[in-house]
Amino acid sequence: MEDNTEDSHTVGVDNVLVAPSTRVAPEILRLVFIAVYLSIDRGHKEFVDCIASVCWRWRTIALETSSLWTRLVMDSGVISKCHLNNWLSRSRRRMLDLRFYSVSPKTLPSAIQTAMHVLAPHTDRWGTMRLSLRDYSEMKDALSGWPSSLLALEDLSLSVAHYMTFGEYDLKVTAQRLRRLVLLNFPCLPSGFPFHQHFPALTRVHLGGLTLYRLLGWDRPQPLALLNALAPLPHLEHLCIIDPGIRIAWSVYSILPHSDRAILSALKKIHFQAVHLDCIVAFMNTMEAPKLSSILCTGPYMYCDMFDSVGSVERDHHRHFPQLQRFRVCCDNSWVMNDPHLLDFIDDFRFKWVDFMNFRDKISKLIKLAGDWEDGAPMKSSRLISVEIHLQHLSVPVVELRQLVVGRHHSKGSNSSPSQPEMEVGSQQPSALEELRICTSEPIAETDRAWFTGKPDLKHFSWSDSRACLEERKSVDERRHLGGRLRMTFAPK
Repeated sequence: MEDNTEDSHTVGVDNVLVAPSTRVAPEILRLVFIAVYLSIDRGHKEFVDCIASVCWRWRTIALETSSLWTRLVMDSGVISKCHLNNWLSRSRRRMLDLRFYSVSPKTLPSAIQTAMHVLAPHTDRWGTMRLSLRDYSEMKDALSGWPSSLLALEDLSLSVAHYMTFGEYDLKVTAQRLRRLVLLNFPCLPSGFPFHQHFPALTRVHLGGLTLYRLLGWDRPQPLALLNALAPLPHLEHLCIIDPGIRIAWSVYSILPHSDRAILSALKKIHFQAVHLDCIVAFMNTMEAPKLSSILCTGPYMYCDMFDSVGSVERDHHRHFPQLQRFRVCCDNSWVMNDPHLLDFIDDFRFKWVDFMNFRDKISKLIKLAGDWEDGAPMKSSRLISVEIHLQHLSVPVVELRQLVVGRHHSKGSNSSPSQPEMEVGSQQPSALEELRICTSEPIAETDRAWFTGKPDLKHFSWSDSRACLEERKSVDERRHLGGRLRMTFAPK
C-alpha cells in the first residue's frame, strides 16, 4: 500500500520539501516577519494584523516582537488613542519611524493632531518623521506641539501639497543627530538659516518649492545665499535642488570670482530636479566642491519654452570641481535632446562619463550625439569619453552603431570620411570607439555580431540579455528602473 503519511519534519509541496509553519522555530519566524516588515513602504499595521490572525502561535510571536511595532504609517482614516498607546507599548522603547500622509480629504487634520499629541511624550524615540500634508495651516498645526530639541531624530521630511499664501513659519527646532532633511513647498527656514547650528550632522538635504525660494531670498533670489548657509555643514554629501515653483531669471547672475564662491567641502553629489539649465549653471558658477563627483539632472521642466538663452559658464572648472567626472540626464521629454545649451553644458564641463536615462525613442539621436555629428555637422569640440544610455525597453539601431564605429575609425587618419564631413579648422577630432556593450532583450544577427567583433579599433564588444545585465548590477537602486543599457567608451583624447 502507498504510504501517504506526512514526514514528521517536512511536507512535500510541488516536489519541494519545506518545513510546516507549525514546526519552524520561533526565532526563524521572527526573523522572517522582521525582514518582510522592513522591506515594505506602507501597510505595516495591516501586515502585523494579517500574521497575527493566522494562528495563536503567530499572533504570540507578532505581539512579542518589538521590531514589528516601530513603524507607523498613517495615510487614511483615523487611528484611535488606544491603538497608538498599545502600539507604543509593544515597541518597547525602540526607535520609531513615523510617517503621516494627508494628500486627500480622507485623512482628517484632527486625526493627525491626535496622533502627534499621543506621540509628543516620546520625542526621544523619534528616529524618522515624515509629514506630507495638504496645506500650510495643516502643517503648522502638526508642528505646534513640537519641542525645541529632538535629540534622536535622524530623518526629517516636511512637504506641503498646496500652498495658497506667502505666509512664513519659522521651524525653531534643533536635531543634533539629523542626517537627512527634506523640505518641500513649506517656507519654514529664512534666508541665511544657520543649518550647522541646528542640524550639524546633515549628510543629505533636499529643498524645493517655496522652501527653496525663501532660502534663496524673497526679494532677489540668489544661489549664493543658500550655498553660504549650507557651506558650514561638515558632512553634507548630497544636495538636491528642486523646482522652486516660481520663475526665476537665473541668467542674470554673473560668474563669481574664486574667492567669493561658497565652498561645500564634503559635497559628492548634486541633483537638480525639474529646473531649467540656467538654474544649474547659476549654482555651478557660485560654488566650489573639491569632492563633487557627479551631477544628476532630472526633468521635465514645465517652463522650458520661456527661456531662449543660458548664462555663460565658467570654463576653468577643474580648480573648482577637481573630481567632477559624471553627468546623468534622466528625462523622457524630447525638448532635452533639442536643447543646444545642454550639449554646450556637457561640452564645457568635459565630463568623463555621460549617462542618458529614460529617453525612449531618442536612442538614435543620442548615438549620433555621442558620435559627434548631428544633421551632418560635427560638434566643434568632442569631449565625450564614456556614454551610457538607459532605457526600460532598449531597441538598438544597429545601422547607427555601425556608422558610429566607421566614422570614428576614419577620423583617426584624416579630417574627413565618407560618413562625416570635413572637420572645421581648429576643432578636435573625435577618437575611436573602443568599447561597445549592449544589454537588451532583442537578439543580434550573427552577421552583425561578426561585423562588430571584426573591427580592430573596437577592443571590447558584447551583446547580452538585459536580464543578465540587471543581475550584474550591484545595488538595488541600479536594478530598480533600468531594463536595458548601451555603453560606449571612446579612446582618450
